[in-house]
Amino acid sequence: MKNLYDELLKLPNETEAIRTLKAEVRRQVALNAELPNPGTAPGAVTVLPKSGKPAATAGKDQPLDLIQLATTYVDAVGVMELAQLKMKRIDKLADRNVVTQLEADSARVATKTAERKVALLKTIIEQEIEDTSENRKAAEVQLKFEQRLVKKGYANQTPSASRIRQLDGRLRTLQLILKP
Repeated sequence: MKNLYDELLKLPNETEAIRTLKAEVRRQVALNAELPNPGTAPGAVTVLPKSGKPAATAGKDQPLDLIQLATTYVDAVGVMELAQLKMKRIDKLADRNVVTQLEADSARVATKTAERKVALLKTIIEQEIEDTSENRKAAEVQLKFEQRLVKKGYANQTPSASRIRQLDGRLRTLQLILKP
C-alpha cells in the first residue's frame, strides 16, 4: 500500500479521487489497519505484516516492484470485469423488480469503485513507463560518454550498457502489464 502511496505522490495534476485515495492510504498506513486486497472477494481483507510496512516497498529512487504491480493490476481488472458482469445481471433483474434497490445500488458502487482502481493503477503504470523511458534516455547519454572514455583509454568498461538492457526489459514488462 505504501508503494501505491509513494507513486500517488509523484502524479501530476491531482484529481479529487487521487487526493481522497492518498488520504485513505495515509490513514490506513498510520493505523496499521487491515487493508483490502483487490484479488480477494469483496469484504475480505489482508493484514499488513507486524512491521507495519508492506512486503515490497519502493523509495523515491527505487522503481516499483513489477511483480506486485502486475498482480495488483491484473487482479483489479478481474474484479472490475466481474463487477461489470454482475451489474448487467442485476440491471436485468431490477427491471423485473426481482432485486432490491439496495442490491442494485451496491452493485453500481462496486462497479464504479473497481473501474476507478483500474484507472488509477493504469495511470501509475503509464507514469512508470514514462519515468523508465526518461531513465533509458539518460543511460544512453551516459553510455556514449563511457564509450568515449573507453576509446581514449580512460576506462575499460561501459556499465550503462547493462543498465540500458535492464531498462528495456522493464519497459517491455510494463507494456505487457497493460495489454488486455
